[in-house]
Amino acid sequence: MLGNLSVRMKLATVAIVATVGAITLAGFNFYSGRANSQALGQVYEVNVHSLVQLQKMDALLREVRFRVAGVVLDIMPYVGSSNHLQESRKELASLWGTVTANASGSPSEEERRLLGEMAKGWGSVQATLDKIEKAYAAQSSAQLTEVLESDWAVVHKSFIKHLADLLPLKEAGAKATYERSAATNATLTLTNVQAAKQGAYRVAVTNLAGSVTAFDCRLVFGSASGPRLAA
Repeated sequence: MLGNLSVRMKLATVAIVATVGAITLAGFNFYSGRANSQALGQVYEVNVHSLVQLQKMDALLREVRFRVAGVVLDIMPYVGSSNHLQESRKELASLWGTVTANASGSPSEEERRLLGEMAKGWGSVQATLDKIEKAYAAQSSAQLTEVLESDWAVVHKSFIKHLADLLPLKEAGAKATYERSAATNATLTLTNVQAAKQGAYRVAVTNLAGSVTAFDCRLVFGSASGPRLAA
C-alpha cells in the first residue's frame, strides 16, 4: 500500500506510526512504573516499616531491663525509672499494634510463625511490666530482683527470643526491597508522613559493574520543623 503513496505521505505515515508507538510505550512505562511503586510501597510496609518497629521494641525492652538492674544496684532513681517505664509501655503497645496490623502480609511462613509465638508471649510481657511498675511504686528492690531472676526469663523465652529470631528475616526482607527498587528503577513516595515512619533509609544502585549502597539517611522528626532528613 505504501508503494502507491508519495515520498512525503510515506514519511508522514511512518512518523504517525512512530508517534503512536511512542505514546503506547510511554503509557506502558507509566503504568509499569506506577505498579512497581505501589508494589514497593506494600513491601515497604511489610518489611522495612515492620523492621523499624521491631528494632524499637527490642531497644525499649533492653532499656527497661537495664533500668530495673540500675535501680536494684542503687545507681538509678525509682521515680525516673517509673516514668520511663510508663512512657515505654505506651510506645511498646503502639509499636506492637503496628506490627500485628501488618502480620498477615509477612512473606514467609517462618515470619508468620515467629509473629504468632510473639503474640502468645505478649501477655507475659504485660504481666512482667505490671510487676515492675508495682515494684517501682513500692520502691521494693526485692521485688525488682525477683523480676530479673525469674519473670524476665519467661519474657525472654516467650517473646524476646522470637523477636531476636525475626529481626534477621526482616532485615533480609528490607535488603531485598532496596535491591528490587534499584533493579526496577522504582521510587518510594511516602505521603502524610508520621513519626512512626522515621528510621534509616538507604539507596542501592546496581548495574553490570556491581552494586553500590549509599550511607544511611535517617528520617527524623523535630518538634517545630516537622520531618527532615539527616545524615
